[in-house]
Amino acid sequence: MICADKDCESTCNHTITNVNEVKRDKMKEALNAIAQEILLFQNPNNTVSNANIIDDEDIINKLIKSKSSLAFKRKMIKKLKEKVKTACIAQAAISAGENESTSLNGHLHLARNEYADLYQKYRQTSQIIQTTTRDNKALREELDNLFDFIKLGYNELQKINNKCLPDISVTQQLKQIIICCGQYYADYNNEREINLQLSQKNRFLNNKINILNNSLEAVTEDLKNLRCQNARLQKENNSHRERNENYKAKYVVPISLACHKKYQKNFHMSSKIKFIRKSPDLDVTVHLSIIKKLLRDQDNLLRSLTSLSKEIISD
Repeated sequence: MICADKDCESTCNHTITNVNEVKRDKMKEALNAIAQEILLFQNPNNTVSNANIIDDEDIINKLIKSKSSLAFKRKMIKKLKEKVKTACIAQAAISAGENESTSLNGHLHLARNEYADLYQKYRQTSQIIQTTTRDNKALREELDNLFDFIKLGYNELQKINNKCLPDISVTQQLKQIIICCGQYYADYNNEREINLQLSQKNRFLNNKINILNNSLEAVTEDLKNLRCQNARLQKENNSHRERNENYKAKYVVPISLACHKKYQKNFHMSSKIKFIRKSPDLDVTVHLSIIKKLLRDQDNLLRSLTSLSKEIISD
């Protein structure tokens, strides 16, 4: 289109150049004719031939034709100029349209790229939304299960306390459960401390009982030895007494100093045997009373431990 406009413009310029050349030629001929008329006017004697007149008339006719042709060509040139202007405007409009079309194509390409990016983001967002929805559903199910578990725990707490607790929200139920668990844990720790103390006391008493048992065994062994010794001495005393009685029956004589000493010796030995017989009985009684007391303490301790274990099991 641009090449056609350039050819049209060059054709118009060539036409204008030809018209100017024709115009110059016609002007020259007109000036020559005017010059001849002036010469005839100055020299009336100078006659002009009919041929020259005819030539002048032809020149005038040609001049008139050239003038009319020139006017027509001027109109054509004016029209051509208008067309050229229109063509230039059209060319400018076409160029602007092409530029605008190029710009629109660029914007369209950019819009397509943005649309592709947005579509990709939309797909990613849709996947994220689906994943989030599934996770939310799973969390909701877990939360519902947790709420049900809390409600069951709250109902069990009502059963344990044997009273009807007020109907409160799930968070308040969880708070009450935590408080009760804290109380039970504190009670458990207290009972555990008491149990440890009782266990320590039981071990102490068991050790004491073992010590007393060992002492009792030693005392029992000593008592057995003393009883054996007492029995042996008693036999000897009886034998000496029988001998003395037999001797007195056979021989009635004054008691000599030697017999008196022997009698005193037997008397002291008998007193010693009686003292030995009595003293171990007293010591054994004391030991037995201590052992009975320890056994009673042990029974009380066992009963306390049994009741404590029952309370812990019932809780």
